[in-house]
Amino acid sequence: MRNPVWDPDHEYTIAWQSGLTGIAYRPEAETALGRTPSTLRDLFDPALAGRVGMLSDLMDLGSAALLVTGVDPAASEPSQWTDAAALLAEQRYSGIVRKYYDQGYLRALQRGDIWIAQAWSGDIYQANRLGHPELRFVVPEEGAILWTDNMAIPRQAQHPVDATMLMDFVYRPRVAALIADWVWYVCPVPGAQRIVRDVLGDEQVADSPLVFPGEDLLGEAVTEDWLNDDGETVERTTLVGSSFRSYPVLAQPESQRVWERIFGPIVPASGP
Repeated sequence: MRNPVWDPDHEYTIAWQSGLTGIAYRPEAETALGRTPSTLRDLFDPALAGRVGMLSDLMDLGSAALLVTGVDPAASEPSQWTDAAALLAEQRYSGIVRKYYDQGYLRALQRGDIWIAQAWSGDIYQANRLGHPELRFVVPEEGAILWTDNMAIPRQAQHPVDATMLMDFVYRPRVAALIADWVWYVCPVPGAQRIVRDVLGDEQVADSPLVFPGEDLLGEAVTEDWLNDDGETVERTTLVGSSFRSYPVLAQPESQRVWERIFGPIVPASGP
């Protein structure tokens, strides 16, 4: 998240919390498959027909399909998007998908309406802590999408200094630790981990790879020059040997429109 392509040098934004888009499942999915779910391909398995939940968010939906086809979303091209959309269309029209969800997938999993779904890591960790230990989150074999919600200062903000001071405040390790121990998503401040464990006494959160992922999941950060959609050379940091993947960077409005035109028809206006 250092020096992101959409905001070089963090002039207007900084990471708030991160999370993973992977898969979550109930024990019934293990029974139906005859094994533990471990791959995004399980979301397309006929053995789970009618019990699969997919996200209605087009970026998450399309990125998952690209990974199934063996394509890194961050380096993908429109022709590959079309192939991924065809796979999703087949999944939908063969009756494998029960429904396309926003946050509602979590309750559907908890009720047992669906047995497996695309899922956000913090949601499942929260559910585990709050009475649903039967749910499991998996970083798929193809990798999980690592995403980040950001704090942003509008360009014409009247009080940008106040905004900057707030950003600085929530990055203080003790404050970041309190936030991490409440929201249970990936914390952007590594120093908060020790405080969560030693001061707040919450070893379960401090030791969770869904809140403080280690190098075995993160891999090694490598910075390289990258040509953006404007033809400009910028620095981009990638994670080598990581279990995490990134969304495509749709820097131009036309790229966003093409993505939506390709993947938008997959998600029905209402219902599956």
